[in-house]
Amino acid sequence: MRPVAAVAAASALMAALLTSSLSAAASTDDEGGSAWSDPTVVVVPYLSDTTVAVNAAWSLTACPELDTQGIVELACTDEGDIILTATRYSASVSPWPLLLEVLDSTGAARTVPLTVTLGPPDPPELATSLPGIVGLAGGRTLIPVSAFVTSCTLCTTGLTLEVTTVVDTSAPATPVPPRAWVSQHHVVIDAPAEATSVTLSVRAADDTGTLGPPAEVTLPVRRTSSPTTALHLLRAPDASGSLTLDAAEFVLPDGDDWRIDRCGRAVEGAVACTESTFTYRPQATTASTDTPSGTALADQVWVRLRSSTNDVVTASVTVVEGATGLAAAAPLLPHIVPVATAKAAPPTDSQPASDPGVLAAFWGLLPPLTAVPGPSDDTPPTPHEEASP
Repeated sequence: MRPVAAVAAASALMAALLTSSLSAAASTDDEGGSAWSDPTVVVVPYLSDTTVAVNAAWSLTACPELDTQGIVELACTDEGDIILTATRYSASVSPWPLLLEVLDSTGAARTVPLTVTLGPPDPPELATSLPGIVGLAGGRTLIPVSAFVTSCTLCTTGLTLEVTTVVDTSAPATPVPPRAWVSQHHVVIDAPAEATSVTLSVRAADDTGTLGPPAEVTLPVRRTSSPTTALHLLRAPDASGSLTLDAAEFVLPDGDDWRIDRCGRAVEGAVACTESTFTYRPQATTASTDTPSGTALADQVWVRLRSSTNDVVTASVTVVEGATGLAAAAPLLPHIVPVATAKAAPPTDSQPASDPGVLAAFWGLLPPLTAVPGPSDDTPPTPHEEASP
């Protein structure tokens, strides 16, 4: 066999093995297993780094260049690996080409084309319970959207929340099913009078617009002994950023018969409650991220109240510049709710380690290329290389 033909045969064998592996992986994914990824696409994790390890049989001839306007930084190690670090994130940027100039095990020069792209942040983390919040059976409950979100990595303009299902989890179930939807700032629940609890399945999307996995939240609902309306206030803070409300302002009618029983937490402010007074004060921001110029994110707090007859209702206040009146309850199409969310923990610093790559197992199945004379200069073989995050 001619040297060129021998190398071509080895390359063809590697391609066949790769194709077979990818087909098997695709089949596994169809059956519910883990999906395979394109080995020529390097995904850099959100504000973190990844290592592109060149196969041990090959070597870089020079540290490659990558023009991403500083979004991704590239560095090469003494061991010949490439470290890619994402310094910021934008969902609108396009993938970037990365060309690796390498010498294969025969000493032949090859160009390996890769594609670098940014990995998205983790989706918003949703609450699995709403401790302290009690809904109204036989009436309407509004719960601040922010109460459903534990943290968000990339919610610069708020987030999108979607109620996918609402189920009556009372025992026994009531003949009339509950309803739930998302309004301008709240999740709205209509529960029948006989209900004792409802379970909602919700999903949330951050700035990327991609909905994360659903989370189920069960809410206890209780009847009151008299017609009562818990109010959901929209209020602007004063010049100092503070806001003070009396307990009576949260309930109609007969607000004087109610006292504040418990308050939720704010995201961007500090809350203090007594039986008669709700106080909100500004503090150092802990919002999900710096908001774009001109974007005002609302801070939301739920307030639980108790009457002299031991009835319990949940009201709320949404604190935002220029706000006044009561929160709307009308359902809206999926939209970005401009509320502040707690900041997710930053990614931990990673220490890039040597990575043999996805194709490492294939090299052991190939004929030893070092025993094959190099190809002629005018017929270079087709390279097969991979990037392993």
